[in-house]
Amino acid sequence: MKVRTFLCLFSLSLLLWGCSYEVPPTEAETPAAVDESANRDQALIEELVLINRMLSSKEMAVLGAFGHVSARSRTNPDRYFISNAVSPALVTAGNIYESDLESAPVAGNRPDPLDERFIHGEIYKARPDVMAIAYTSLPELVAFSVSSVPLPRNNGQVPVFDLRPTPGGQNGLINTPALGKALAESLGMGNSILTFGHGAVVASPSTNNMVSGALGLRMAAEQRLFEIGVGGRLNHMVFTRETAIPEAGGVENTGPSGRVERIDRFAAFFNFMGARDLSGNPNPAIVAPVDPNSDQAVIEDLVIANRLLASAEIGVLTPDGLAHVSARSRTNPDHFFIPHDVAPGMVTAADVIETDLDTRPITAGDVPQYSERFIHSEIYRARPDIMAVIHAHTPELRTFGQSSVPLRPMLNGALFIGDGLPIYDITKFTGGAPSPVSCVACISTPQLGKALAMVMGTKDGSLLLDHGIALGAPSARALVSRAHALKMNARIQQIAISLGGTVNAFDGTGKTATPAIYPEWDYWKHVVLGSSDINSIPKAPNGLALNPRQ
Repeated sequence: MKVRTFLCLFSLSLLLWGCSYEVPPTEAETPAAVDESANRDQALIEELVLINRMLSSKEMAVLGAFGHVSARSRTNPDRYFISNAVSPALVTAGNIYESDLESAPVAGNRPDPLDERFIHGEIYKARPDVMAIAYTSLPELVAFSVSSVPLPRNNGQVPVFDLRPTPGGQNGLINTPALGKALAESLGMGNSILTFGHGAVVASPSTNNMVSGALGLRMAAEQRLFEIGVGGRLNHMVFTRETAIPEAGGVENTGPSGRVERIDRFAAFFNFMGARDLSGNPNPAIVAPVDPNSDQAVIEDLVIANRLLASAEIGVLTPDGLAHVSARSRTNPDHFFIPHDVAPGMVTAADVIETDLDTRPITAGDVPQYSERFIHSEIYRARPDIMAVIHAHTPELRTFGQSSVPLRPMLNGALFIGDGLPIYDITKFTGGAPSPVSCVACISTPQLGKALAMVMGTKDGSLLLDHGIALGAPSARALVSRAHALKMNARIQQIAISLGGTVNAFDGTGKTATPAIYPEWDYWKHVVLGSSDINSIPKAPNGLALNPRQ
């Protein structure tokens, strides 16, 4: 009995001791190790911010309003860091978050993730050796993606991932795990790939290599385009020996500089560019938010849209000022806002008037108006879904309106082209005569505006023969992005044609995504407007006469 009691007490003491005993923390779990991991990830976040900025710099010009980069965690290979949906030129540390390989945030929710984050997650999942990824939508690279002419790179050629056969691929975005996986499979063990109608992806074993690889891909495309333009036969070095002849010298002839370590001067310069651009972009001042559903917000966006579309960075509106942008009222769908007769590059809120669908000003009284204001009023009358309209004389788009070569959807952001945009020929509605009002091609009567809306039908735009374009969108911000995409599509198609091979396109069944936010809007605002007051116009002391008869 005593023995049994002793054994019971001994067993109980062992149990209590085991419950109270704490296993010594492993090295990975010690506070010092946790701090070291956090420090390494924080350093990677800061590096990723700089990479976004350096690849967006004017010198490197790999990213800009669009594109994205990521880096695998250096402490956990099943995680990577990437920014939310913001233009890479505006990325800060606050935009970077940690993701798992399913492309889901590790902690909390991100209300604004990149639609195409699966490019990164699926490549990291398939390629443990990849530590950094960049995606770019440079027009030159998109042109090679839709052409049968290959892009040479590193003694081979860059492969093309055609996303169209994969379910959802006709919409032109790699925004599902299945599309991301198909891309990763096409990439294989390579380090760069073109994506049809989309751009290019660069995957590398280090962030340094990723930056250099992305820049190198851009330069390879530009060089190839130049070579094709020059014509002739290209010559290259041909090595016939493995070892140089003695007359070429050797290590002993290089002097002291050949035996000392040197820094990576390219990395040093890249860091300089990233830091310079980061320091030149202070956080914007906090201002009281405007109700996005108010007409005040519509007018503010309309002013900015005019300025952006007239800028050299977007260049949809030509510098002659003979173009115009409008936006429908949010509070009264039978009214719209449009500047009075002023060049779009200098529009302020004071220039914006409210009119009805008969183009009668509501409160502004008798003010000068654009002669072609009926383009806007009749499109709004016929299409309740359109909330913003532009008429422009963009040379690239005017060319396709005149050419027998049809404008085709080459770029994933321009799928609204569908099977082609209709062409409006004013002579069909004037009996073969010039326009009865203003210029010979001006759509300057309600009847001619109504005819244009009829030609557009359910399309969101029309090419105007010898005249330019008319284009609609669900908001002013969407209109800026759509007009930019349409111009880029024309440029990409022209480049692809100039390559001389077969030119491919989307089949017109895909639909351009309508995002909830437009990060490129903030980028263009920063680049074009900076900190300037959009409602202030400098006055020149002397200049051209404002009255052309003077």
